[in-house]
Amino acid sequence: MQIKDLKLLFDNGNLKKVTVIKAPMSESYLLLCDKHVLQAQRGGDRNFKSIDAAVENAQKIGFKQVTVRF
Repeated sequence: MQIKDLKLLFDNGNLKKVTVIKAPMSESYLLLCDKHVLQAQRGGDRNFKSIDAAVENAQKIGFKQVTVRF
């Protein structure tokens, strides 16, 4: 799902937690909102080069607390 869709779900109370996880076989990170992975606009998972970038996007969605899992 893209950020605008996740924002709608969050505003409606359908998303409760967000986790930054290490992308498999990559040096990047993914943003996992409940069971939804943030998608890029052109398809595929949105990969972040840093944890900070992923957390910033979680804040844009509306989350106040983020879990980081390695």
